[in-house]
Amino acid sequence: MAPPPRHPIPEPPGKSVPPPSPIPPPAPSKTGAVTMPNDARCGYCKRWLLQGTPGVLCSCGKYYHEACARIETKCHHCGKKL
Repeated sequence: MAPPPRHPIPEPPGKSVPPPSPIPPPAPSKTGAVTMPNDARCGYCKRWLLQGTPGVLCSCGKYYHEACARIETKCHHCGKKL
């Protein structure tokens, strides 16, 4: 025997759901002495990134060594230009 159909719960009168807020555009990549977290790996060579070393932070959150970002000009994670 099939279960009874589910009906959506109606909203109380006078309450409406606000429209979703627009998504802001992604921030550009940051280059130079980016503060690296202790547990980050380069998106290109997969080696550990050391805090205080020059690096590149993509707008999607992936980190790259500065030298690796010169070799690989697009982020492996999101495809954006580094």
